[in-house]
Amino acid sequence: MAVSAGEANAAVSVNPYKMLTYQARREPEWEQFNMAMEAEVDSLWRNVTWELVDLPPGAKVTGTHMLCERKRRAVIRQKAR
Repeated sequence: MAVSAGEANAAVSVNPYKMLTYQARREPEWEQFNMAMEAEVDSLWRNVTWELVDLPPGAKVTGTHMLCERKRRAVIRQKAR
């Protein structure tokens, strides 16, 4: 079952610990979120999860979202997926 971008935004906005990138940019701990996102993207490249290819004629690029999440335990940390 596919989830629309609007549904995804609505689901994220009700949880104060999860937010999309544009929302995380407004938070005081933006630098930590940004470092977590960079670490996640670096990990994807290191593990050869992605491969850059030329876009076939007539094809459209799909959109993506980076989800930022506050992890609350003994130490507060940020995670990006």
